[in-house]
Amino acid sequence: MSGAAGAYRRVDWFWRNRTPELIVGTIFINLLAIALPIFSMQVYDRVMPARASQTLIMLVIGVVVAIGLEIILRIERGKIISRNGAAFERNLSRAAVRRVLNSSLERLESQTASQRLQKLQSIRAFRDFHSGHALTVLIDFSFVFIYLALIFQIGGLMVLAPLAIVVFILANGLAGSLYLRDAIAERRHADESRYDFLISTLQSMSALKCFSLEKLFERRYEPLQYATSAANFRVSKSSANMLNTSMVLGNLMTASVVSIGVFIATSSAFTIGAIIACIMLSGRLISPLQRGMILWMKYQEYDASREQFFSLIGGETEAVRVIEEAKSDHARRLLTLQRFNAPAGESAPLHFREGDIVLVRAEAPQKASRLLKVIAGLAPRNEAEIIVDGRPLQSIALTERANYIGYLSPNAKLFNGGILDNLTSFGLRDRNEALRVVRSLGIDTDVARMPNGWNTAISGRQGDEAPTGLKQRIAIARALAARPQIIIVDEACELLDNRSYDLTVTTLLEMSAHSVILLNTADENLIRFCNRDLHAEGAGAVLAPRGLTAEYGEAPAA
Repeated sequence: MSGAAGAYRRVDWFWRNRTPELIVGTIFINLLAIALPIFSMQVYDRVMPARASQTLIMLVIGVVVAIGLEIILRIERGKIISRNGAAFERNLSRAAVRRVLNSSLERLESQTASQRLQKLQSIRAFRDFHSGHALTVLIDFSFVFIYLALIFQIGGLMVLAPLAIVVFILANGLAGSLYLRDAIAERRHADESRYDFLISTLQSMSALKCFSLEKLFERRYEPLQYATSAANFRVSKSSANMLNTSMVLGNLMTASVVSIGVFIATSSAFTIGAIIACIMLSGRLISPLQRGMILWMKYQEYDASREQFFSLIGGETEAVRVIEEAKSDHARRLLTLQRFNAPAGESAPLHFREGDIVLVRAEAPQKASRLLKVIAGLAPRNEAEIIVDGRPLQSIALTERANYIGYLSPNAKLFNGGILDNLTSFGLRDRNEALRVVRSLGIDTDVARMPNGWNTAISGRQGDEAPTGLKQRIAIARALAARPQIIIVDEACELLDNRSYDLTVTTLLEMSAHSVILLNTADENLIRFCNRDLHAEGAGAVLAPRGLTAEYGEAPAA
């Protein structure tokens, strides 16, 4: 089951990050890049000798369209990669900080604050390799061989010059990466030592001032800063040498193609148009080669950063899980409210995405509670339309709605039966998932103290053996066991004791990463986790100030 879920998340991430668009767009960009060399060859070899002005006009129009499309595709590709990179870096940082804060104190104490800070900074190196940038560079690089094949088809042995330069550029990149990797490792160690000194100095600033040790610590900091600067210089020098060498070799490629082309043209029937096409195609080789070189240099830093990130999270397996979590956290739209305004439905739809924790505000809790019941499908919705994960709520069968919307009411509603029967809804819910939620809410430890354990009879009435707080958590666990995408908390945590409250809030926050949570509460502790507000005012409701604005019209009283 988990393998299927993981495969689904990977496929879902593949489409939501517009990866197919990046692949198709990059292929077309490289195909359109061939238009100008072919145009030049046709003009010099056929159009000019025949003085075919009409053909020239059509060719010019075609090549202008091709260049325009290439520019548009490059701009759009850059926008997609930038958005994906920013979203992934944000999600990975958030997931990493959440794992660090929830890790054991023993593991936290095994690392210094500077080490954790340095490892958190390593997240930046993951951006290019999980945003689609690396994929587009690899596709661009694969067209190098297609360009070489075209040069061979047009110019024959002229391909030997660019082929030799390509081999030299690749060899230069492989040789330079060995030195670059060592320089990056040296810079990492220098940064760790400097951060250790800075943090320890700032923590003991009061004592430092008391004993007038400012000058001494300045002198101690100088060699640390020098080591960091020297390491940065070596990394920059190595990177610049690799790039400069590739640029020089690229210029040499153009000169060699021109020289060989002229030599072949004087001794055979090689046309000027063919020479120009080969020169332009060889020039097209430079951009993907340089992009590949830059990506290869970034990979050296990425490879070193992975080890830091793995040690920060607690192992490779757990780190891979965090990365997958960050990928799947690209805010999938789960809840949409349409025509939720008073008179005529003129306002824009309200969209809620994964990770949204929405506070429902009103002058009276009853009004906020009624709004939540409308969203849950428990009250008339008038002409408003509720769409959950792309499906209208009314199209979802009543037996399936618990998988989409979980409604947590202030009063526990339990069935006549055992505790386990209530938790699994008499077998409708997965037992393992229900027990996982049970452990998260701490219900298992309370049930273990009862004589009949999971078979303890319960109904929600006053004579039950289970205390009120436990019954409320059982009702919450039953709703959460279905893993609903929309979790509605209608004053469900107000009557819990401190321990039950802490466990419930922790569980809800853990589930919020892949759900939308709507809260009706006056608890300031819960309110501070909200990122959007839904205000119920008068005859409607307004989503503000952190989101869009729209109104919700109440259904007329029966």
